[in-house]
Amino acid sequence: MRFRLAAGVVVLGIAFWVAPAFAETFDCNNPAFGEPLSRLEDAGEFIKYLEKNGVSYYNYTGACRLPQHEHVPLQIVFAGVEEKLYARIISIWP
Repeated sequence: MRFRLAAGVVVLGIAFWVAPAFAETFDCNNPAFGEPLSRLEDAGEFIKYLEKNGVSYYNYTGACRLPQHEHVPLQIVFAGVEEKLYARIISIWP
């Protein structure tokens, strides 16, 4: 009985520790505009490739599937202004 109780406490502890990490993953379909870019860069899925006129452009390397992917090939880029997520730019390939 004590073993089951201890095992249950351990499993709950792990769940409470791991659950926030899954809850805070980036959702490319509904990006949190205004979120600090430093937090997104720390996750390792945003790679800055250009900064021009106060706008930073990032490739998103995480898994992202938009409804438009069903119809056309496209590229997704995210932009930041004043160190915050500002825009999602979708380019359709011919």
